[in-house]
Amino acid sequence: QTLPYISFQSNSKGAARAGTFFFFTADGAFMIKTVKKEEAKAFLEMLPEYHRFMSEDVNGRNSLLTRIFGMYSVQFPSEAT
Repeated sequence: QTLPYISFQSNSKGAARAGTFFFFTADGAFMIKTVKKEEAKAFLEMLPEYHRFMSEDVNGRNSLLTRIFGMYSVQFPSEAT
């Protein structure tokens, strides 16, 4: 079943091997990418420099760099057995 807000897109072979998934909003404007803890940690380490660059150097101009809108953790409650 496809939700009206997001849709799953098949992974590339590399992404599938890495265990990540991609989801897109219905209008294609936003992408959600799952990441492992190691990738999240690496991103958080580079975040200050990324923010500075996107704020000062790019500053609203066209860029091929992805604009990051957030990083969230989603956890599902474990099922009682």
